[in-house]
Amino acid sequence: MFKIILVALLMMSALAHAESEKTKIKEIKAWVNSVPSDSTCADEYLTNRRHLGIKIGLTPVIITGAAAAGLFSGAFIGLKVFLLVSGASASAAPVPMGPLILGEFVGVLTGLGISGTTSISNIVNFIRNQNLLRLIYESRNHGGIAVEKFFDAFIENYPRSSMNKDQFMSRIEELDLTGALCNGSLVDHDRYKHGKKLRQRLANGDEIFKRLAL
Repeated sequence: MFKIILVALLMMSALAHAESEKTKIKEIKAWVNSVPSDSTCADEYLTNRRHLGIKIGLTPVIITGAAAAGLFSGAFIGLKVFLLVSGASASAAPVPMGPLILGEFVGVLTGLGISGTTSISNIVNFIRNQNLLRLIYESRNHGGIAVEKFFDAFIENYPRSSMNKDQFMSRIEELDLTGALCNGSLVDHDRYKHGKKLRQRLANGDEIFKRLAL
């Protein structure tokens, strides 16, 4: 347990250090507030960031609820299995604790597994959204770490592209100014069906790269 806690603390420290070198979100917010709302999609990504942040903030509640649901359903399944195997009646002799405990254990693990996957997904999406926010801002404000990393990733994925970094930034700026990053036109409909919900309109990194590669 101590090793797990130590690893977690080291990871948090490393993430905090890396975050300190990146463009600050408050700087992006100040810029968004200084430009017309229809001139950038950054405000949409900021809204999505807030929504994902709320979901992450509710993670302990979700985990507790999932564990409780798993406990109840697991115990019920354990009881049903025992009755089927033994042929006993629920109202007859007392049911042994073994099947109930085993069912509860499996149920809690299942509940936590589901909630854990959801929580991890929310955290991953939060980080990706935040990186895209930085990409948009930096592409329109003299570059930065996010532009460097996204450009390197783009060239790695599309090595035949002759685009240089300045052209990359200009294309991102163009997609932002025209609203393509947040109007759903870039979103792969295999990922989300066409619609007006925020998550159906915001392009992710892969979708942006595909457009740039055309």
